[in-house]
This record gives sequence, structure tokens and C-alpha cells, in this order.
Amino acid sequence: NCKALLQTHDVVAHEVYSDDALRVTPPPTSPYLNGDSPESANGDMDMENVTRVRLVQFQKNTDEPMGITLKMNELNHCIVARIMHGGMIHRQGTLHVGDEIREINGISVANQTVEQLQKMLREMRGSITFKIVPSYRTQSSSCEDIPSTTQSKGRQFFYQNFSIPGHHNINEIGPGSVQEIFTQIYVRAQFEYDPAKDDLIPCKEAGIRFRVGDIIQIISKDDHNWWQGKLENAKNGTAGLIPSPELQEWRVACIAMEKTKQEQQASCTWFGKKKKQYKDKYLAKHNA
Repeated sequence: NCKALLQTHDVVAHEVYSDDALRVTPPPTSPYLNGDSPESANGDMDMENVTRVRLVQFQKNTDEPMGITLKMNELNHCIVARIMHGGMIHRQGTLHVGDEIREINGISVANQTVEQLQKMLREMRGSITFKIVPSYRTQSSSCEDIPSTTQSKGRQFFYQNFSIPGHHNINEIGPGSVQEIFTQIYVRAQFEYDPAKDDLIPCKEAGIRFRVGDIIQIISKDDHNWWQGKLENAKNGTAGLIPSPELQEWRVACIAMEKTKQEQQASCTWFGKKKKQYKDKYLAKHNA
């Protein structure tokens, strides 16, 4: 019996571990996320060709916006353009500016417009999963690191610097509890703005409506064209988008030029093209 058992063991071992048996189940042809093997011609690992993705999951059970805006890059990939300070994504720290979004709840974002994706995100509820390619970008400068001057000499004033006594951020640093103080930046609006009527804003829902004289706390100047801010004493702690002084100056100059052109032209065919020409100029200027 013992001899028979050993013979059976040898037969099974041969069938399982022989070279012929190992070729029965071939290895996967594309085990990597981008479908390519990371081995270069000399057999070394080519890490540059490996796409690193990760899944980000969170709950959305209210009508609160996620607090992000999206854009398409030159390769038509969906990129996180900005994260609104105080918003859902900002509080959770799940996404970062520059992250590439591949899928939302298993749905590919390919061949979809930014408007379609923003609408999808607004309507989603429950558990939401993003498949992303992290950007690994360095942290951008904070608002306090950027000069607070909103106006150069000779320019029209759009925001007036405004200080509120006693408004500081105080951070504890190190075991000796050394305090570092950052002065918060406030401006007084010198013009009226309604994002619902602005064709240039990346996301109308992310904009802040304000009137002349309103006090706005500036949260971030990272985007040259769109600052993040919130109205003083506003109940909602989430920041929104406001046009930067540079963008507003360009807008006013552009409208003035078109008005002059309108007065000089007798043809009525130009009127129907006015709005499109205005937006085309903006896209040409800021996509260059």
C-alpha cells in the first residue's frame, strides 16, 4: 500500500509540475493597466510606461455640490481643473488639481463633454467611485503667498483692498507652540457680477453673485483668471469663483472694442456674431 501511494504521488507530481503542464494556462497577455508590458528591449522594467491608477470613493447624500470643476487637456483627457475651498472634495481631500479622471462609477468619461460630466456629478447620490490617475503635482502657493495688490497704476479698479481688524489665521507650530499668523485678505467689489449671465465662467454653479460694495474674502489666487472667494458673513462656508481683476479688465476692454466696431459698422449681420466672437477671443487668449 505504501509503495502504491508513492507511485501515485509521483504520477500526480509529474502531471502538475512538468513543463507541458505549466504551458496549459498561459500568463495574461496584458497584466498592466495600460495594456503594455513594462519590460524594455533589454529586459529591464520600464516604469515610465506603467500607468498608475487608484480608486477614490466617497458618499454624496445631499444636494451639496462636490466643489470641483473639470477641463479637457490637449489629449482630450478629463482633468480636475480646480477644487473649491471648503467644498465636499476639499474637506475630504480625495482629489487634487491635475488628477486625471478615467471613470465615474464604472462609466468611462471618454467622448463626454465637461458639461455632461458636471451634470452627472450634480445628479449622483450615494456611493461614488472615481478611477483616477494621480497628478503628483506639488502644492500650489496659498493666497497669502501672493501679493494682495489687485490693481496696477492706470488700471480701472475692480476690487478695492479691504481690511477687517482682528481677522487672522493662527497656526500652532512645533512643540514650543510658536504661533504663526496669516492675515486674511478681503476686497470690496467695485462692480456687479452674476455668474448665471457669464459665458466665460468654467461652471456657472460654482460662481458667486455679488453687488457693488459687497465684501469678499479671497481664499485662493492660484488660477490667474478665476479667484476663489466667499462673501463676508455668508452662511455657506464654501468658496466660489469670481473673475480676477486681469480677466475683468480684459472683458471690459473687449466689450468696449466690440461696441466701437458696432458703431462703425452699418451692416446688421455682425450683431448675431457678437456673443460668439467675444467668447472665441477669450478661448483663443487663454488656450494659447
